[in-house]
Amino acid sequence: EALIAELVDGRSWSLVTSTGWVARGAVDALIGSIGRPGSVIDTVPANPKTSDIETLSAELPVVEVVVALGGGSVIDAAKGIVGLQALDGDMAPLMAHLQDGAELTEGFAPIPIIAVPTTSGTGSEVTRWGTVWGDDNVKFSLHHPTLYPGEAVLDPRLCVSMPEDVTLSSGLDALSHAMEAVWNRNNTPVSDHMAKSAIAMLKADLGAVLADPSDTELRRQVQIAALFAGFAMGTTQTALAHSISYPFTAHFGMPHGFACSFTLPEVAR
Repeated sequence: EALIAELVDGRSWSLVTSTGWVARGAVDALIGSIGRPGSVIDTVPANPKTSDIETLSAELPVVEVVVALGGGSVIDAAKGIVGLQALDGDMAPLMAHLQDGAELTEGFAPIPIIAVPTTSGTGSEVTRWGTVWGDDNVKFSLHHPTLYPGEAVLDPRLCVSMPEDVTLSSGLDALSHAMEAVWNRNNTPVSDHMAKSAIAMLKADLGAVLADPSDTELRRQVQIAALFAGFAMGTTQTALAHSISYPFTAHFGMPHGFACSFTLPEVAR
């Protein structure tokens, strides 16, 4: 909390999170350290939809920074929320961007995000991408250079409460990012290095953290691996395994990490 308060540095702020972190007391701890936020947006759902972004963005007052505390869905939703606010709440250019790839308006300048990930998988804390789903279960990608979080705060203690299935699913999502970055046509020497480091760390530590979920050092290693994989994927984007995954999540509710990783052996072959 002290580090986040230092990063907020007296600016007006709002918090984007999920109900679970309210129940765990993390929200009260942050408020106690930083001061009263302009708003607490604490109803971000898993796999947020465009309609969720529209509703949640209306709850964001004019502030100087947003703290996003949660998993990939929370950080992605925060990107959508500040993005829509930067568009003056107008859904039309946002939907044109999501559906048709239209460029966001000139001068697009969302307020900065401090990302505090509580899962180890999406890498959203270090990318300019945010996944948003259409209300008809079509997957969209919001992306713009201004949507890179200004800071990312990694605290492995926040990952200890992750249940086993989420730990495994999010770790497999990170593995998918890393593997797809390696064989991606957009790969670079730097993305290869990040991806290979992530793969090695996940091979060493993901099974170990499942066996000992309270070990914060193992949690830290998996967190860093997910961040490395996010850096790699942020350079290359994803590939076939992720493309295959989206209908499994949209239509069958399969957690994203499982949906994008079960094809990895066959795609690799």
